[in-house]
Amino acid sequence: MATLRIELLNDPLAPAIPIDLGYRTGARELTEILKAMRDDGVHHVMLTLLPSGIPPREKLAAIADLVLPDLR
Repeated sequence: MATLRIELLNDPLAPAIPIDLGYRTGARELTEILKAMRDDGVHHVMLTLLPSGIPPREKLAAIADLVLPDLR
């Protein structure tokens, strides 16, 4: 298990920029980060969603729609 701090950006194609214990990134790059973690043997990740100007409900919807389907 791992924890990951995420500042999710409005642009789903925004590149990942490392921050303390995580990334400032778009949803698509978050998918790639999580895939790489899975390939390294991490199968449970707790996301800490940092304030980014996007309402929490919209962040969760973006993760559900753009990230989770690609992790099956």
